[in-house]
Amino acid sequence: MMGHASGCSVLAVGPGGLYAVSCGADGALRLFARSDEPLVLGDQDDADEGLATGEQHAPVPGLPGLNMPTKKTIGAEKAADALAECVSLCAAHAAAGRGAPPPALMVAYGCDTPEDFLLETVRRIRSSELEEALLLLPFGAACEVVRRLPALLERGAHAELLCRLALFLLRVHRAPLAHARDLRKHLIQIQAKATLRLAELRDMVGFNVHALQWLQRDAEAAHGEQLFREAARARRVRPRRALKRPIVTVT
Repeated sequence: MMGHASGCSVLAVGPGGLYAVSCGADGALRLFARSDEPLVLGDQDDADEGLATGEQHAPVPGLPGLNMPTKKTIGAEKAADALAECVSLCAAHAAAGRGAPPPALMVAYGCDTPEDFLLETVRRIRSSELEEALLLLPFGAACEVVRRLPALLERGAHAELLCRLALFLLRVHRAPLAHARDLRKHLIQIQAKATLRLAELRDMVGFNVHALQWLQRDAEAAHGEQLFREAARARRVRPRRALKRPIVTVT
């Protein structure tokens, strides 16, 4: 339903059908009033045509240095819906208990835990659409992502992607997250583990850069030695060719 960041769960129509109130998974209430405009029903493809393609960008208010498309793009809208669905399924699975079977979508992704399901969902989002999808994500879903980030950072895999996810969420929802008492321990863990993982990535990249530079110098030295040998060999061959020339005598 248009007007909600995710699906609509409850809809109530007033007497006479003049007003309607809806409640969605994003926790917002929307009030709709009846109008005299004709209602035209279309397919999902027609609704997607009204979304932007991401060609026009503008700065985001309150976030200097961040430029986003002026309208929601198709890919970002689908990515935000996928993230919201993943968070809701993870919360439902956690509430059901350990013995409950995993959701069908989690099984389809080949994941055994909610953390793996969240990581796989984020990995399926295009890098250019990740930040825009996080902007469309409801605050409640963003809080649930923050709660699961420490366990993902502890593993050490995909640390760069997870640090990017954590930094952008903290940048967008800095004030609400800082005042949420139940998230303070998670934020402290994210800071410590992200710092550790980034230091490991920095050391690994530095070691690889120096190793590649050493290999380059070794290859250049070997190539230079080979060129020197070829030049010396060509210099020794030239006098022999000159001696083989026929000698012509004039009488």
